[in-house]
Amino acid sequence: TTKNRWVELLKRKWAKKKYIVSYYLRNVPRELQLKVVELAKRDGYEIINIDVYSGNPVTVEEFVSIIAYASYIITDSFHGVIFSMIFERPFHAIKLNDPHDARYVDVLNKLGLNANAVDTQFEPFIPEIDYTLIADRIVEFRKDSIEFLINGIENDTQNNQSSISQ
Repeated sequence: TTKNRWVELLKRKWAKKKYIVSYYLRNVPRELQLKVVELAKRDGYEIINIDVYSGNPVTVEEFVSIIAYASYIITDSFHGVIFSMIFERPFHAIKLNDPHDARYVDVLNKLGLNANAVDTQFEPFIPEIDYTLIADRIVEFRKDSIEFLINGIENDTQNNQSSISQ
């Protein structure tokens, strides 16, 4: 599975911690960030901020590990959403109503996780996600995607052959 490809990179030190991940690539309102801090304090979590813009970015291994062992992820990133799902972690994807939302909102809608795409006014909480249902939907989604690609390649090959013979 996709998950198995990433497991070998995991740094186990993160498994020993109880934390919430905030991973923002865009300007998430300060009020929302403070709400996440309140949630962490109330429930006894550390907050791990993944900041790709700092002078000290995390490695791929650290990024994957931090997501894999998180108690909760809040992000505005496509990759943050995808890795949360790969490692079956609870998460919310922040919608900032700009073109960057489209990729993860589309995936979440297709998988029936549209409730996990939230606006900046929501009150953060750790959602329960039934990943057994999601896994079945991902299998179907992947199958449809592969079929689409194969059909596209076959059509392209046929078009190329007919243009060569002309």
